[in-house]
Amino acid sequence: MGMGYVLAITLLLAPAYAIRFSFFGLPANALMVWVFIVWVIFAIWLLGRRQFSTFFTWLRSELSTLHFALSTLFLLAGIVSLFVGGFSQEKFGQFIVLFLQPLGTFLIVRYTW
Repeated sequence: MGMGYVLAITLLLAPAYAIRFSFFGLPANALMVWVFIVWVIFAIWLLGRRQFSTFFTWLRSELSTLHFALSTLFLLAGIVSLFVGGFSQEKFGQFIVLFLQPLGTFLIVRYTW
């Protein structure tokens, strides 16, 4: 299955965030688990095509672009908000869902297309 299909399935599964459960004591949802699986599939896809070094070369070249600069500021804002007012498991779960997963998925989509 190509990465395009995996990303299309991700869009179709967007409403799955409503399926909530606890995973090792941490709050989770079905979309969170699916995005983690997408990251694993992407890593396997890179390894299978022997593009791991190409991906990191591309990532370094992206460091100078406006998209990456704005994404970095977005991530830093998320990290700051994680610790303002005290750290909690709920805030950590929100950080993963609202900051890490969108940025990771953005990088996969940007590299793939």
